[in-house]
Amino acid sequence: SVFDKFIKQSLGLEGKLTGNAFISSAPSGKGIELAMVAVSTSMGGEDIGKLNMLCKWDEMFSKFNIEVNNDIDGINTLDIKGSYTPSINNLEATATLDGLNLGYIQPFLTDLFSEFKGKIYGKIHADGPINKLGLESEETRIEDGRVKIDYTNVPYKVSGPVRVDEYGLYFDNVAV
Repeated sequence: SVFDKFIKQSLGLEGKLTGNAFISSAPSGKGIELAMVAVSTSMGGEDIGKLNMLCKWDEMFSKFNIEVNNDIDGINTLDIKGSYTPSINNLEATATLDGLNLGYIQPFLTDLFSEFKGKIYGKIHADGPINKLGLESEETRIEDGRVKIDYTNVPYKVSGPVRVDEYGLYFDNVAV
């Protein structure tokens, strides 16, 4: 995908993107709004479904308000709400995960796992400057998980609570 050139790795991102961008410089206030829809979208070889993205400039607080959610056959497994403040390069966002396919993050884990499947539930909060983003999870858990550690090539079934922070993914008290 076009994003692979910027992040120096393949995300396996595919699909069709359409939408509208509005820019206003009216005397009553400047405005920017992006409304995008990605259809037939996949990441890491896994179907994301219809991905809706909205980004709107908040003149009062000088930030972009962001919303992203997906629809796979009427089911929303991802709902992100947040804001980005360009003047301080700061992102504040919460992702609510309701059975999100773990296969989407497989491209980020290829050095450790040759397989990473299952579903994740809970919330992940992101806060801080983009180059030093803090992450914190809330009531996150994996269900019907399957991981294969690249070094040993041994598959494991995993289910249970997990934690996420800016340093990694932790399998605390996960049944293996």
